[in-house]
Amino acid sequence: VLSYLSEFFQASIFSPHRKFNLAGPSAGLKCFQMPPSGSISDYIEFAGQIPLVTTTDVLGMHSNAEISYLQQKSSQITSTCSVLHEIVARTSNSLPNSKSGDSSTPPNESLQCHSQDLSSSEHPEDTDTQSEQSAKTDNPQLSPSPSSSVVVNNPQIALIQNIQSKIPEPFDISSVQTYIDANNPVRSPTQIVLLQELAYWNNLVNVMKDSLDSALMALEGSIPMTNQIHTLLTSLSNVQIPSLWLSAAPQTLKSLSSFFIHFQARHEQFSRWCQLQEANQERNDPLVIWLSGLHYPEAYLTAVLQIACRRKQWPLDQGRIRYRITQHTSLESLGKQPHDKYFIQGLFIQGAWDIQKCTVTSANRMEMAQVLPVIEIVPYTAKKPYPEAFFN
Repeated sequence: VLSYLSEFFQASIFSPHRKFNLAGPSAGLKCFQMPPSGSISDYIEFAGQIPLVTTTDVLGMHSNAEISYLQQKSSQITSTCSVLHEIVARTSNSLPNSKSGDSSTPPNESLQCHSQDLSSSEHPEDTDTQSEQSAKTDNPQLSPSPSSSVVVNNPQIALIQNIQSKIPEPFDISSVQTYIDANNPVRSPTQIVLLQELAYWNNLVNVMKDSLDSALMALEGSIPMTNQIHTLLTSLSNVQIPSLWLSAAPQTLKSLSSFFIHFQARHEQFSRWCQLQEANQERNDPLVIWLSGLHYPEAYLTAVLQIACRRKQWPLDQGRIRYRITQHTSLESLGKQPHDKYFIQGLFIQGAWDIQKCTVTSANRMEMAQVLPVIEIVPYTAKKPYPEAFFN
């Protein structure tokens, strides 16, 4: 907003030569300018010549800006309609003269399709929009097994049991610590980060398991229905992440379907990382870390800097990190690298990236975000602990 104000609200706004097309004449758009002095009818005639619908190029913005705006509005409308649908259904069911077949469709029916949104095979590094579209396709693996001896008629119970089947068991941190201490005289900074991440992961898994167990018991009538359980069921019916889970999970704006795709990918990364501790190899951490899958990514970057400072005997307060974007898009294309190299992946750029030239370029239409290639972490030391502009 400040950029537009500084561009438009100037003394030259009353100049007859002042034009307002930020995209420039190369865009092929009619430039807007102040009308010449005249009567009211002249102003009305001039305003009638201005097109009612203009593109984002008039304001110097990419065409994807309008698409992003419409996506956000659509998401807000959908979320609002889901909440209103549940309120109307609950109100209709609570009326004294309402019958089971006369009320509006309860939100439980939507759970039958939402229960199939939780095990998409799409890669977690895709954008949220693509993940949600892929997650909402039919997946027969999520339906209850035909050999099950218990037939579940309540869709809420079926949804909870489906989610429970997708939650893995917590990691055995004590066993991982035993392997680390047996193979290393001193724990490395990245191994400490691994143990911390496993603790955060186990806490999230326990919170999810306990809340789902309580919700299942409440639906079966074993325990009373509390406000916390009701909020959990409401979030699940609206395909949203329950607030109780968000308190123990990394910050995210994903929907429930995309959250579980991300959740399963995090478990796979931690499992591979733990297997490296058991293998007792020269390198005990992955060559490429999916940075978006960590609870606290800053801790891993700090650990890499600490390792470099110890190896090269740099003062820790003079250590710095810069990043080099490579031309590799996967771990396979990266090939064999020295054991002191560290790479990250899983970052996006809102625009477009030229892999060959390693520079930002114009975004492609309808492509809201692009996955960045593998990024190398390059530690270095500064000559001075603080920049010259630092005020003490």
